[in-house]
Amino acid sequence: DTNILLPIFEQQFKKLNPGHEGEYLQVLKDIRKELNDDDLGRGFYNRLKAVSPIKLIDFDNIENNAFHFTAEFTCKNGQDEFRPDITLFVNGMPLCFVEVKKPNNHGGMLAESARMNKERFPNKKFRRFINITQLMIFSNNMEYDSLQRNRVTLSFVSSLKSCGNPNISPNGFNLSVISVILLIPPEPISYMQ
Repeated sequence: DTNILLPIFEQQFKKLNPGHEGEYLQVLKDIRKELNDDDLGRGFYNRLKAVSPIKLIDFDNIENNAFHFTAEFTCKNGQDEFRPDITLFVNGMPLCFVEVKKPNNHGGMLAESARMNKERFPNKKFRRFINITQLMIFSNNMEYDSLQRNRVTLSFVSSLKSCGNPNISPNGFNLSVISVILLIPPEPISYMQ
């Protein structure tokens, strides 16, 4: 119902919050409630950045966190669903999704942005998925064009040349760009089926 990977979330919660291990289920219940709020995820964001008394991410020692990613992870509520191309998890929480479009795809990122704004954001069945998401990345795997007139507001644009790292997955996704965005060293990233 939230796409939180519960075993990983529980393990990391207990690791990061010694002395508060017994509060895991109550915190999860509170998060589920916050994700239903009509606040674009502000309540969850405030919880996420808090470091006392409970922390969900160790911002001081990034290696204490668990990082995972998967492709086509379904966000489903009832009969309504969508599947971001790539979902990134921090401590079991799906905090980022990436939409990767083919270069020169008709509509491409602009069509995806319109779909997000017109279909997914207004759909209350997707509220929990949208409220937990802290970063959305859209890429058409093309060079950045500063003269492009139809740029998507607040979009992140990258290219293989600009990142300077040939760490490319078999699908052609530049995983090093994802690593840089989340400040994740490449080693702890694991792939989940």
